[in-house]
Amino acid sequence: MRRRRWLFADQLGLHHLDAPDQPVLLVESRGVLRRRRFHRAKAQLLLSGVRHLARDLGEQAVFLQVESYEQALAQVAEPLDVVQPTSRAADRFVRARGLPVLPPRGFVTSREQFDSWAEGRRGRLLMEDFYRWQRTRLRLLMDGEEPAGGRWNFDHDNREPPPKQATLGVPEPWRAVEDDVDAQVRSDPGRHGTGTEPVVRGRRRARDPASAVPRRGLCGFRGGRATNRRRRRRGWTVVDDSDAPSLTVIADQDGNTGVVCVAVSPATKD
Repeated sequence: MRRRRWLFADQLGLHHLDAPDQPVLLVESRGVLRRRRFHRAKAQLLLSGVRHLARDLGEQAVFLQVESYEQALAQVAEPLDVVQPTSRAADRFVRARGLPVLPPRGFVTSREQFDSWAEGRRGRLLMEDFYRWQRTRLRLLMDGEEPAGGRWNFDHDNREPPPKQATLGVPEPWRAVEDDVDAQVRSDPGRHGTGTEPVVRGRRRARDPASAVPRRGLCGFRGGRATNRRRRRRGWTVVDDSDAPSLTVIADQDGNTGVVCVAVSPATKD
């Protein structure tokens, strides 16, 4: 008997199904959103994506809005399977409950292929080496056995600052047009859980040490200024801290990013 496929919020592409009409399980868990801080825009994207797919699939999908994954599984009597989740927590959860786990489908390189490549590196695991191996293996931007254009990368050429003019003469970026599902997500008072940043618009900026007091130390604030090794700027902006609850990536008003802070308390709003 064909199993119902449980799709997580980052598996909404239909290539995660074995057939276009395969039954689907979609779960919106409030507990997951409360487990750690999510940037409001990220929570909006995840919830909107799940709800849009549920609407598009209609009766093909069972869509459950519950407190936990355990509650969702208790409501599904038919056999389930899942494509390997991308988070360790979700992967442990499904395996601990005996669900069949299929190989991941969101990557062009399997874990076995990567392991085989890494075994011969003798500890030298560099992105540049991996990048060249992928291009050679997949025949991407290659002229025979050589890179197209005679060079593997143009990093050196990309280190100049952007031009001063207001526009670069390129088309405007694509922007999504929101619909009734997006409006519903925005109006749902429980959409983000208690741990999600509730700011609707505007950036959250740490203007000085007093407005970004660390619990275990803030990387970068020295002498009243947010710094990395090369830049010192006032007015750093929290970019995203949802990937790990103790890490925050910040950027200055000029767009310089990459500074990582530890366990920063909420900063002031613009």
